[in-house]
Amino acid sequence: MFATVEKLKAIAVREGVSLVTLSVAWVMRQGGITSPIIGASRAEQLSDSIAAMNYVVTDELDAELRGLTDQYLTGPALV
Repeated sequence: MFATVEKLKAIAVREGVSLVTLSVAWVMRQGGITSPIIGASRAEQLSDSIAAMNYVVTDELDAELRGLTDQYLTGPALV
């Protein structure tokens, strides 16, 4: 899982956003999600989550992210 997180971090850097922004925007893109659950222990941590409202995850990026994470939804990682 750590290797996947590192790949996700690299995608976020490539996209010019934080990993939090990328993650929250991607969750919001999923069908059936009406409100992502976010958390922060400090007020300044909310800015990356709020930035997700204006970040668009393209179809191509969605496919890339799914390719990296589908194993955690359907594979042995759930066991």
